[in-house]
Amino acid sequence: MTRSAFVRLSAGTLVIYQGPLDQLDYGLDYSALLKGDPIVSSAWEADGDITVDRFAVHDGAVASAFISGSQGVVTNTVTSAGGRRKAVSFCVVPPLTAACA
Repeated sequence: MTRSAFVRLSAGTLVIYQGPLDQLDYGLDYSALLKGDPIVSSAWEADGDITVDRFAVHDGAVASAFISGSQGVVTNTVTSAGGRRKAVSFCVVPPLTAACA
């Protein structure tokens, strides 16, 4: 599984840079937070032109999904077997384009 790169902006916001034709998989690792308490559900929501597809949980601690589109916000909410719940949101934006000479 590809773990496409997240960038943390100076304000703390998580961002991924993705073009409008890209469909890439992203994984959020909750192992440090859950400390062995496995994920039993993972829900994904998106706005803008973002589509979330083919989501899964790996090794009880990593929630992953394929994301298409290039402008919007994605939120992943996981619930653990012990009842812990955590939501993580990140922005999807088009890549910065440098002028070609």
